[in-house]
Amino acid sequence: MRFAGLILFGTVALAILLMMGCGRTPDYTDADKRREIEERYVSFKQAFPSVRDVSIQEFVELIERRPPVIVDVRPEEERGVSMIPDAVSKDWFEGHRDQYRDRLVVTYCTIGARSGKYAVTLQQEGFDVANLRGSILAWAHAGRPLVDKDGPTKRVHVFSADWNLLPAGYEAVR
Repeated sequence: MRFAGLILFGTVALAILLMMGCGRTPDYTDADKRREIEERYVSFKQAFPSVRDVSIQEFVELIERRPPVIVDVRPEEERGVSMIPDAVSKDWFEGHRDQYRDRLVVTYCTIGARSGKYAVTLQQEGFDVANLRGSILAWAHAGRPLVDKDGPTKRVHVFSADWNLLPAGYEAVR
């Protein structure tokens, strides 16, 4: 009976480790991570189906034509690690929102779940809004620049090892 209990414990422990991302093999490639970002985003998107997505490519084209207002909805702890250049915090935007009624607002967070929910609120308030598909993780995979208070950086805040879907060459901060 004791042996059966150990087997059950071991099986449960292994399942938990795999769910936490600790079971990733060393050959978990950047392409695998991009697929995982997309899969997770698609599952989160169900919570905000009415919000328009913009891909990284579409977003870059928008920036080149008529820059949207870029709103980082993450808390200060995460924004302090890195942000997309020219982004403003959600708090700053809330204090200045009326001056942006005629501009596209693009929201982002780590992968797009929190920003998608915030985009719903803005959409209901009459803003032209879109959510950055895959958010800062997809931005990093596209090789786009990130900044912190000192300038360019390759550091990104992630929640846990399971959320470290950053490409090679980036540092995950938790």
